[in-house]
Order: sequence, then C-alpha cells, then structure tokens
Amino acid sequence: MVYPIDKWVLMMLAAGATVRNLGDVRWCAIEDGSQGKGTGRHIACFILDHK
Repeated sequence: MVYPIDKWVLMMLAAGATVRNLGDVRWCAIEDGSQGKGTGRHIACFILDHK
C-alpha cells in the first residue's frame, strides 16, 4: 500500500521514534472538563527516547 505522509513523520521514524496508536482520542474541555465527541480518526503518538 502506498500512502502519502508528511516529511516530519519520516523524520521522526528516522530518529528512532516508537509509534503508538492512541485510538480516537476524546479530548476534555479545559473550561468544564466535559468530554468531546472525538474526531472519528485515530491519533498517533511518537515517542523519542534518549539513550
């Protein structure tokens, strides 16, 4: 499968980042703490670990 991605994603992977799938994140409002509906799309988390 070929899928276009931004260059920053390739830079993160080249730097050794671990990628985690956070699923459809439902962010909480800072005003009252209520939970949002989510975006309907999965969110990726890139973890850079210094060694």
